[in-house]
Amino acid sequence: MAMRWLVLISFLAGTGARADDEPAPEVAGARRISVTVPHQYAREEALARLGYLVDYWHKAFDVRAEWRGDDVFVSGRIFGLTVQARLSVLDAEVVAIAADPGWLWRSRAEGYVAKKLKKYMHPTYQEP
Repeated sequence: MAMRWLVLISFLAGTGARADDEPAPEVAGARRISVTVPHQYAREEALARLGYLVDYWHKAFDVRAEWRGDDVFVSGRIFGLTVQARLSVLDAEVVAIAADPGWLWRSRAEGYVAKKLKKYMHPTYQEP
């Protein structure tokens, strides 16, 4: 459980994240990582499925979400660290963008978010 929290924190934490809890329109910081996962749904269904993932993160990590059209900005504080990222639903894919957590956590953070997005975009919510 602690490793999942650290991976989520690393993916969502922005090096230039704002001190308050308001999500920023764009992910702060010059270096970013992104994860793209395809989906086969109408946009409305993909948005609903992404909403289930965001609800999971809210319950598990108390991460807050602000929806703006087809984008959701997630933010909060976990273990005293400010976290924020943007997830966008497009016609055939979901894109997650966050500040690059650095070489040590980069692949773990990308892998965790890709795994969760693939699960929630799978027809039966099957883990990849």
